[in-house]
Amino acid sequence: MHRGVSITVENGRRIVKGLGYHEPRKVSNLKELVKNSVKKYGNAVGFKFKDKEGKIIEKTYVEFNSDIDCLGTALISLGLKDKNISIIGENRYEWGVCYLSIVNGTGIAVPLDKYLPKIEVENLIERGKVEAIFYSPAYQQIMDDLAKTNNRIKYFICMEDFVDVTYEDSRFVTLPELIEKGRTLLDAGDRSFVDAPIDENKMTVLLFTSGTTSMSKGVML
Repeated sequence: MHRGVSITVENGRRIVKGLGYHEPRKVSNLKELVKNSVKKYGNAVGFKFKDKEGKIIEKTYVEFNSDIDCLGTALISLGLKDKNISIIGENRYEWGVCYLSIVNGTGIAVPLDKYLPKIEVENLIERGKVEAIFYSPAYQQIMDDLAKTNNRIKYFICMEDFVDVTYEDSRFVTLPELIEKGRTLLDAGDRSFVDAPIDENKMTVLLFTSGTTSMSKGVML
């Protein structure tokens, strides 16, 4: 493929266009994108981020794919197949794992803006008919309050292990727990998520607009 730029002159105007450096890879869906990336990059590092102690954590494409498969398998085992599952949190590795574990064979993702006030989070979760929600620790208090009033949500899934707290409410679980649960199921031969077909014409995301001028609207993707 040609590299660099092309320079042409049209009607006395000099037009400079950038040229691609790589042939684009054609994919039909996000599941295929992840699998193709694993084949191409394998054990190369795809993600770097800091843990709570400031230590640099590296995740390869193989590990990323494994985390998605394990989590997706666990979600289906919890009865969340074809259910609406929400996500709220900062830009982080776990967010991507959660999102792809939903849309790549489990159900419908309902991502929420991290800047939403509590009342709007509660409103959109209700309107979105959410039955499980992934959240970062920053939203723990909101989830605690929501658990007292919302009976539809079957699982509140924290992206990190709980620290200095024990929940009697069995709906509260953690992402690391579910990934390990899914790993055990996969090792036992459970392929409900891995082999789940992808219907490219089926809705997999319910995305709420910002609602700056009126009530936010749900866009089906």
